[in-house]
Parts: sequence; structure tokens; C-alpha cells
Amino acid sequence: MKRLIFIIGIIAPTFLFSQNNTEKILAAIEQNNTTLAALRKSLDAEKIGNKTEIFPDNPEVEFG
Repeated sequence: MKRLIFIIGIIAPTFLFSQNNTEKILAAIEQNNTTLAALRKSLDAEKIGNKTEIFPDNPEVEFG
């Protein structure tokens, strides 16, 4: 029983700290990778391009 508690006490903090390091590493990669930055800007431009010209040029309303 003491051995199990000891093993859990050693392994549990390792998993907790490794997740924080992984998130930091992925954030650093995303920030410094020029390919990802270019793809993100391309995606933003494509989203804006899809929103343009969705309305008619000269809408007219008639009622009688």
C-alpha cells in the first residue's frame, strides 16, 4: 500500500507539469512558425472575401 501511494505521488506531478510545458511549447511554435502565421492570415482574408458582394448593388423597393 505504501509503495502504491509512493508511485502515485511520484507519477502524478509529472503528468501535471508535462501538460503545462506542452501547452507552452505549442504556443511558442504557433507564435514563431511563419507558415502557420501565413495560413492564418490567408484564412482571415478568405473569410472577409466570402462576405463581400453578398448584397445586391442597387436594391429597389416598391409598394402599391
